[in-house]
Amino acid sequence: MIRIIAGRFKGHKLKSGLDRHGFRPTKDRVKESLFSILGNLEGKKVLDIFAGSGNLGFEALSRGAVQVTFVENNFQQCQIIRDNAEKIHVAHMVRIMKQNGFRYLEKLTESFDLVLADPPYQFNEMGKLVNLMVKKLPDTQIVLETAPEIDITKTIQRFNPVEKKYGNTKLIIYKVENEKCTVSGDI
Repeated sequence: MIRIIAGRFKGHKLKSGLDRHGFRPTKDRVKESLFSILGNLEGKKVLDIFAGSGNLGFEALSRGAVQVTFVENNFQQCQIIRDNAEKIHVAHMVRIMKQNGFRYLEKLTESFDLVLADPPYQFNEMGKLVNLMVKKLPDTQIVLETAPEIDITKTIQRFNPVEKKYGNTKLIIYKVENEKCTVSGDI
């Protein structure tokens, strides 16, 4: 089980799908640090892409976000997100999209204040993902949770990324300013 660590739903335990191969929920100390860096989420509209159990999105709701769109390609994980939303009585504040993250971003027409992106650590298309987010999400704060060996900070320098490492997890946080930028090469 995972739990919400702060805010109005603090202490609520959530289903996770931990028995699934390759599932890796964000640890409490990483979440605490991340949300401390992000600060006040009151009134924010959040996109949780590669959502897994929805761990990060539910933490954002607990800390004041008004809406979270969860994008997850796995049907079972989408059901877990739905069950968790019902358990903490926030189903009216969430949208669950059972869809490939790239397809969702390619068709995206709405805006978000914050994007939480936690692709699988063996994910080898980080450059493509970052390019899509830069193109489709102007004026948006973006959080990437990656393996520690992933290095994209040099390619997004103009956005002044913050990078923090916690054991086998790295957070890269940046804000896409209203300008164009392309990440070159595969990351």
